[in-house]
Amino acid sequence: MQAMWIVPAAVAVHLLQLLLSALGWRILVVHSPIGLGGFFRLRLMREGLNTLLPLAHVGGEVVAAQVMVRAGIPAAVAVAGMVVDVTVEVCAQLAFLVAGCVLLAALAGAGEAWLWGGSLGLAALAAGSLALAQRFGGLRLLEAVVRGIGRQWPSLGPSLGPGLAAGG
Repeated sequence: MQAMWIVPAAVAVHLLQLLLSALGWRILVVHSPIGLGGFFRLRLMREGLNTLLPLAHVGGEVVAAQVMVRAGIPAAVAVAGMVVDVTVEVCAQLAFLVAGCVLLAALAGAGEAWLWGGSLGLAALAAGSLALAQRFGGLRLLEAVVRGIGRQWPSLGPSLGPGLAAGG
């Protein structure tokens, strides 16, 4: 019973994180017809869909981008904002992972330090791979996926316009 405050505290911290992510996303999408509350709802929707459909963790992003397009945001801007938002989220999670591994290595002592160092190395490799994929053609793959979804289900809304990967 002493720890009953932990769950509400964890929920409050998570909602604060989602609110700050929504604020950053709102600032990123210039001249948006969607306000901060709308972006907060999009973050909640994205997270909820990714939790309900955990196979690829992209369903929430696709739906949120479509909602943004239907609200009047150009498709390329919506998808680009989504890519930046997910990248910032991954970088924040990486920083949290690094802090956790450093603390665990300090608690485990020198004998287990190689294990935590290897974990950090794998995380750095994953983050670097994400950055390289975005820089060297990953957005073309994302465009192909979004266009394929648009051809499969045209009722979802307008397809992705040209030019998202052209700048990258």
